[in-house]
Parts: sequence; structure tokens; C-alpha cells
Amino acid sequence: MKSIEFDPRTKLFVVACLSSLAVLLTGWMGLFRLFGVSLGFCWLFGVPFGKWLKRVSRILLFFLGLIVIQSLFVRDGNPLLAFRGFALVTDTGLERGVGYLFRVLIIFMSGMILSTSSMRDLLQALYQLKLPYEIGLMVAIGVKFLPIFMQEVQDAFLAMQLRGIDIHRLPIRKRIQVFAYLFIPLVGSTINKAERLSETIESRGFQIGIQRTQFRKLQLRGFDWICLGLTPIIMWIAQG
Repeated sequence: MKSIEFDPRTKLFVVACLSSLAVLLTGWMGLFRLFGVSLGFCWLFGVPFGKWLKRVSRILLFFLGLIVIQSLFVRDGNPLLAFRGFALVTDTGLERGVGYLFRVLIIFMSGMILSTSSMRDLLQALYQLKLPYEIGLMVAIGVKFLPIFMQEVQDAFLAMQLRGIDIHRLPIRKRIQVFAYLFIPLVGSTINKAERLSETIESRGFQIGIQRTQFRKLQLRGFDWICLGLTPIIMWIAQG
């Protein structure tokens, strides 16, 4: 069965509600309910879960480690795990850590929802929402540039491993030095890409402040209006 193609403005509204409520909510139960709502919206908008889980598996492990660290430094509540009278994990610390995980997952799924629309449609949606075209273009460039930057970082670490440097076995001081050595060439590469991109944009006649014509215009359909009307109600129920 073919999924319904929602208007990008509908997705932007849903994402704004999800991310805003994820920041405002503090209790882990409310965040857990909002997490379930986020999963429902991801299914509704046709997010490919299998494809994204492979990409973020390492990031999720990193955030799970942050949960453990955060729970260790919270002294409030009853101890759940103790060693020689020292509370390692308390119930309050664990609840805050779990809430932090749900908050990160909700914000991440908001990005997954936006990724189901093409960048051209998102730019058009922002333009029809009266956002200056220049701002939308900068957002699009940033989204497109981030994967390239991450790939360069991975290539740099891979080059170090091929030279026999295992960063995981280095002491903290050596790791800081390695990161400092990598920072300068990455910044230089970023500046070079920005200059080439600027020349490319100027060669295509792009200028700031000039009114641009739009060939395509997005139209909200019936299911978009239904989603826009039900989203605030679902969010109000989710926050309890």
C-alpha cells in the first residue's frame, strides 16, 4: 500500500510540536508517552526505521553511556546500586537518565520525519511560511554539508588507524593532542569548501534581497488539515 504524501508544512508543524514538548517536559513518564507519539508520527510519515537504525546504532550506545554517567552524579533519591555504602545509582538519577534518552530520541526522530521530504520541498515550505529564502538556503546547505563533514572526520580517524594509532588505548592527554592535530586540517578543508560553494552560488546569479519567482507551489490537502487539527490534541493527551 502506497503511503500518503504529506505536505512539508504539516511535517514542520508536527516536528515543532514534538521538539518543543520534548524540551518542556521533565518527567520521564511524559517523555515516554511523547516517545510513543513520535513513533506513531514516524510510521504515519513513512520513516524507514531499518535504514536509520543502522546509521545511529553507535550514537545510541554513546547516549546510553551518558545516561549511566548522569545517573551516577545525581545524589537525590533512594539508592538502587551501592558499593561499600556509596550510592552509585539512585532511582532519581536513573529516572533523569532515562528521561534524557527519550528526549534525545524524540528530537532525533523529528529529524527523521523531516528527512522524508526532499530538500527542495522543505525550502519551498519555508518560503511559503514567509521565511526569507536566504535563511532556508543556509539551513539546506548546513543539512547537506553535515554528512560530508562527518565523513571527513571518519576518514581522518581511519587514516590514523591505518598508521597504527589506536586512539582508544591512548591516555587522555594524548587523545587531546590528536584531536588538536585533526582540528586544524578539518577547519581548513571546511573553509575551502565554503569558498568554492560561494563561488558556485555567485556564478549562478544568486543575490541577497532579490525577489525570486517560484514555479512550484505546495497545497495543503484534506489529510494535511486533519493532521494539523489532531496534532495539538494528541500532544495535550501525551503530556498528561
